[in-house]
Amino acid sequence: MIKYLTFKILLLTITLISGYSQNKTATMMSDIEEITIPVNVKKYIFINEISLSSSFSFTDVKNYFIKINEIWKQANITFVINSFEITEINDAVFANNNYTNFSNRGFLLELENLSEMHIDAISMKNQGIWTLVLIKQFPHPAGGVWSDSTEIVFFAETKNDEKVIENILAHEFGHNLSLYHVNPNQYPTNLMKSGDGNPPTAEMLLENQINLARQKALFYLN
Repeated sequence: MIKYLTFKILLLTITLISGYSQNKTATMMSDIEEITIPVNVKKYIFINEISLSSSFSFTDVKNYFIKINEIWKQANITFVINSFEITEINDAVFANNNYTNFSNRGFLLELENLSEMHIDAISMKNQGIWTLVLIKQFPHPAGGVWSDSTEIVFFAETKNDEKVIENILAHEFGHNLSLYHVNPNQYPTNLMKSGDGNPPTAEMLLENQINLARQKALFYLN
């Protein structure tokens, strides 16, 4: 009986400490400056391969940003849509299902080369403005990719014919803020955990991740 009571007291203490820690973090974040990151959204329409074309509307993107901002609120970072443009792609590489022969890496390289002709994302990011490119799907199941060579986040609407959740886009934005993958076994609920997709519970950020993300965001905005 005494052992059981001790265990209950210990469990209650751990719960209270955890709750206090989370509340303390939330209070600390509310006390620091909010960082707003403008994002230029490019919706790709592939003339020769409609299956790659994004169907997202401005409202769809806006709703995604609402959820992303809920996740990034813990770092007091807010993403806003700076522009929403449709770009038509007429390239033989993406015609007649040619893209299905690519690996995702090969497909990304073609997207990077193509995007560099339409977007000067690195210059824009140096001005504090990010670039998000929307497509329908990757050749092989994937939700989103951050391109370190172009500083563009490529995001697919569907993976295995299912909607790609907002957490994955929030995860890719984390890469654009210099955050790397963490061990999924050690941090199963962390937004930046590696692995196949992010379940809805993968939203948490560590204090050092928050600090690094804010430093990187301020670096480009200043």
